[in-house]
Amino acid sequence: MTVLAMSLVAAVVFLLVALGALLVRSRMAAAARAAELDDATSLAEAVAGIATTTAFTLRVERDGRYSTANVLGALHAWLGYDDDETSPREAWRQLVHPEDRGMVEQALRSALAGERAERDVRYVPARGEPRRLRLGLHPVRDHLGWVQTVHGVLREPPER
Repeated sequence: MTVLAMSLVAAVVFLLVALGALLVRSRMAAAARAAELDDATSLAEAVAGIATTTAFTLRVERDGRYSTANVLGALHAWLGYDDDETSPREAWRQLVHPEDRGMVEQALRSALAGERAERDVRYVPARGEPRRLRLGLHPVRDHLGWVQTVHGVLREPPER
């Protein structure tokens, strides 16, 4: 085997080892991000038990679609609804005062675009007058800059 051929083989082996190391590192980073999301969801569920604050997590897909897993229980309890009284995907629209829905949609668009958002929003309880809560949205980007998660908090405004 010539020196040139041996050099080419060595270069190919080096590239394969480097690519393998990058793949392993990428998989480890993905696993760490998944663990962080699980920790964030657990924290949000723990905070949801506090009477004046509830937290939730929106998991965001690359196409901008999002899903929630843990906001409805505490919000339903606050507003006096049973869990089966609203549909999960549209629940926020059903629970938000009709005049404030546009404001919440704008806050969601801002968060999905990577900007923090905070709004005072009226929610409609099962009985009684609308209840004002402060909605805070905090986007979290992945290593490529995409918004992967939006952490949200609903809490009583400070003056209450």
